[in-house]
Amino acid sequence: MGSPEGEVGRREDETRHLVKITKGFWLGETEVTDREWRRVMGTDRFPSDGLDRPKGWVSWDQASLFCRDLSRAEKKRYRLPTEAEWEYSCRAGTTTPFHTGATIGTDQANFDGSSPYSGGVKGENRDRPVRPGSFRPNAWGLYDMHGNVEEWVADRYGPYKLPGSGTRSQGQSEANGISPDLNPSFDPMGPPAGEKRILRGGGWFHLAVVCRSACRNANSPGGRTGYTGFRVALDR
Repeated sequence: MGSPEGEVGRREDETRHLVKITKGFWLGETEVTDREWRRVMGTDRFPSDGLDRPKGWVSWDQASLFCRDLSRAEKKRYRLPTEAEWEYSCRAGTTTPFHTGATIGTDQANFDGSSPYSGGVKGENRDRPVRPGSFRPNAWGLYDMHGNVEEWVADRYGPYKLPGSGTRSQGQSEANGISPDLNPSFDPMGPPAGEKRILRGGGWFHLAVVCRSACRNANSPGGRTGYTGFRVALDR
C-alpha cells in the first residue's frame, strides 16, 4: 500500500508499507448511480446529473446513511470500504501508478486530460461525470477506480500507522521497494479520531496525478462536491 519514492506526483502521506487483509469482502462493480440512490433513499437530496451517472454531491455522512438504509432493506451488511480495501481493489495486483500501467489516458478513464501524466498523451476534459462502465474495468472487473467521481472510504484521514520492525521470515527478500523487515498491518481502519474522511481515485475534475492508485484526498464528513461519490462494500 502506498507509492515508491520515485513515483511522479508522490505525496508525503503515501508511505509504502505492507498490509494484510484477512477478511473477504465484495465491492460494487461501479460507483453508486443516481438511479440507485433514488431507489434506496426515496428522494434525490442533492443535485442530479442523469439517472445513470454516478451520484455526485454526496457527503461522507450521506454515503454512510445510504449504506445503512440499503443494509436494512436487504438484511445484509453494506458499508463503505476501508482505505486499504479500496487500494487493494483498485490495484488488482498491480504496483504501477495506475492499474492501467505507468500512465493513463482519457480513453481509459474520465479525468481532466489537459496535463498528461508522466509521458502520457494529452486528452480531453469532459467536465462532467459519465455513465459508469464507459471504460474497460481493471483486471478484477471493477469500473472507474480511476476518475469519474472521487470515492469516499470509511477511514479518517491521518498518517499511515506503520507496524514496528519485525523478524524477517525465511526466504523473504526486499521487493517493490518495501522492506521485508516490517510486519504487515492487519486490516487497518485508519486513526480512531480526526476531522476529515478520505477520498480515493480522483474524479472528472482532477488531473491524472490525483487519480493514482496511491493518492489520498480528504474532506470533512459533511463536505460534498459535484465530483464526490462512492461505491459500496459488502461483507462476505
